[in-house]
Amino acid sequence: MRLTENQLKRIIRKTILEANRFTCNGHSLGFIDTEGNFIDLEKLGYEDHGEYAVKVLKQRPNHIPFGWIKVSNANNFKIMEKSWEEVTDEQISGMINAWDACKDNAYWIRSRKEKSEVYFMTMNDMEIMTIPEFITKYGNDQHLNALFLILLG
Repeated sequence: MRLTENQLKRIIRKTILEANRFTCNGHSLGFIDTEGNFIDLEKLGYEDHGEYAVKVLKQRPNHIPFGWIKVSNANNFKIMEKSWEEVTDEQISGMINAWDACKDNAYWIRSRKEKSEVYFMTMNDMEIMTIPEFITKYGNDQHLNALFLILLG
């Protein structure tokens, strides 16, 4: 059996990620769409954001739909809006789902969530704050409760 270059790349990447428990600390974790769905690229078998954009969205590799959130890793989010004021309750729930998916691989989410800085970028700007600070500023009490319940589980 002969492997294609892409198959070999996926096998190598998966092996490295599993060996280093690197999954949520790397790059191209996923997207959160306007409905708040967390699109986990690794679970879906995509190498990166570009591959997903080309194959699923039928767009150029660096395209991110307006209103979507690009999740580079567990501490790097970019919303395709002018401000995080535009983030919806559903999208914040999607972000919490992304952190939930990463809590076992990015230990800081559980142990240092109130001290670890996360980068929240927009099309024009960037804010640096902790996850609880972000949720307090842009979310609501239900989001904060959901975050802490997920992290306790």
